[in-house]
Amino acid sequence: MKLLFAILFIGMSCFLFACGNGAIKHNKRGINYAEHDQLTKAVVEFKAAIRIAPDFAEAHNNLGLAYIELGKLAEAIVAYTTAIGIDPKNATAHGGLGLAYAMQGHLDESIVEFGTAIHIAPNYGAEMYNNLGVAYRQQGKLDDSIEKNKTALSMRPNYAAAHYNLARAYSLKNDKALSIQSLQKAITLNTRFIGLSKTIRDFDNIRGSSEFQQLVYSSKAD
Repeated sequence: MKLLFAILFIGMSCFLFACGNGAIKHNKRGINYAEHDQLTKAVVEFKAAIRIAPDFAEAHNNLGLAYIELGKLAEAIVAYTTAIGIDPKNATAHGGLGLAYAMQGHLDESIVEFGTAIHIAPNYGAEMYNNLGVAYRQQGKLDDSIEKNKTALSMRPNYAAAHYNLARAYSLKNDKALSIQSLQKAITLNTRFIGLSKTIRDFDNIRGSSEFQQLVYSSKAD
């Protein structure tokens, strides 16, 4: 998540609305604090930028991401909704709003926002298709989940999280072979998925298999 702050600052909305140097400086400070996990200080800086320039969409956007990291989902939704009101074609704000909705369990709303982000910025699609896959899996729509994660991987073949989410959906469908295959790819790309796989209940259908046991309990994490 932290890397998104640097991406969000690329947006041009501040310049379009002539925010001024003060707002830009506060936003930059907020990004720096966020990248160093000082999220409370980041929130203070993003709010300072917004006080100077209420139409600074990227500051609202960054504020939303900081609130997500802090687990303040209602506040994140307000921040993202404000950013979208200022800049309706802000793909990252739609994606962030979708994530906040998903984390609240409002999956239908999250699916709409992820789809909107893809429509606005197709190059942003791999992350959003992966998120769609997660949302559909949580709804029990496993075929849709698999389709979206495969689309994410067609755009970014080495996307570890998409391989992992594909493995979870296949496990829920009792397709051991494809689940193990996808999980192997995820772990090869990012060993943090070893530990996660030991407790995630989506793998209960294949947990007792020798293939899963060997893959998860014999692999070495970094």
